[in-house]
Amino acid sequence: MNKKLILNLKNKKSDIANVQNKIDHFCDKHSLPERLKNELNLILDELIINTILYGYIDQQDHNITIKIFLSADDLKIIYRDDGIEFDPTKQQEPSHLSESASEKPLGGLGIHLVKNLMDAIEYKRDKGRNILILTKKLENKN
Repeated sequence: MNKKLILNLKNKKSDIANVQNKIDHFCDKHSLPERLKNELNLILDELIINTILYGYIDQQDHNITIKIFLSADDLKIIYRDDGIEFDPTKQQEPSHLSESASEKPLGGLGIHLVKNLMDAIEYKRDKGRNILILTKKLENKN
């Protein structure tokens, strides 16, 4: 089994709902667990929002491409954008994780969340593009 989904969007928040709809359809079509569908939506939401808010210094349209590959063993996401160079694998864990909710500063947890929900994360910069490769191992249904 080798299935794929390719999403092309602009750096606009209005495109996020369309991504979520396509992720939901892809997961339902391939009978993926509801938990995995929710995790994928959460991860992609975080990546897209962070790219839109922090990745560009101009107000121009930019392209973000998301490719999802599903095999019997894993789900792989290749996320590409032409934003400012940013390697999330080098980001330190937030120091405020052990604080109560009322003491925590806003923000800074998105990358931590992505790292903890995925099994592997790789980053590279190629021809002015950020390329993030995320892998989630699938539980065998045997």
